[in-house]
Amino acid sequence: ATLLRLGILGPYEGKHSLDTAVQLPNEVLLALTDQYDNQDQLLDAFVSSSAPTTLTADSFIHRHGDLDWLVRYLGKAIEQRLCGVNVLLWGRPGTGKTEFAKVLAGAVRSRLFEVRYEDREGNPTDGAGRLRAYQLAQACFERSSGSLILFDEAEDVFPGSESLSFRESSDGYGKAWMNRVLESNPVPTLWIV
Repeated sequence: ATLLRLGILGPYEGKHSLDTAVQLPNEVLLALTDQYDNQDQLLDAFVSSSAPTTLTADSFIHRHGDLDWLVRYLGKAIEQRLCGVNVLLWGRPGTGKTEFAKVLAGAVRSRLFEVRYEDREGNPTDGAGRLRAYQLAQACFERSSGSLILFDEAEDVFPGSESLSFRESSDGYGKAWMNRVLESNPVPTLWIV
């Protein structure tokens, strides 16, 4: 069950023979066939430490009230290790949402890990792959204090997000399942659309 939850194993459909019961997603298979010096290098196949920002809270003076509120909210959530903490940042492309998320992470003194949108060869990762990477990151960082996860371009896992509605995707993820993921995540997540 844990391997399925983390997306390391794919779901088994009874209509197939037992020899196809284990469905290892390609991005997981590729990551597991490489050699690593430590677990951080393996995890880097799925999430990366966010690059530092050159901006400060003063760069977002027009969002100062939002930043102050979010710093208090996330600070309390991290301190009390609350589950189901999610922040949605939305807006037009190029308005600074990702940089705002980095400033926010710095303000709460947290390490920010970004869910990758491409594999190590530079090929794009689909929504299901990114969701598996997100679940793996949640499991890896749930015991460490002071981490935040950034899921940029969250439209990949929220089909129809123009209206912020959720339809069942071609990967079979339905609204109830996604709600459970959002309500039970142990590591606070910043979602950007």
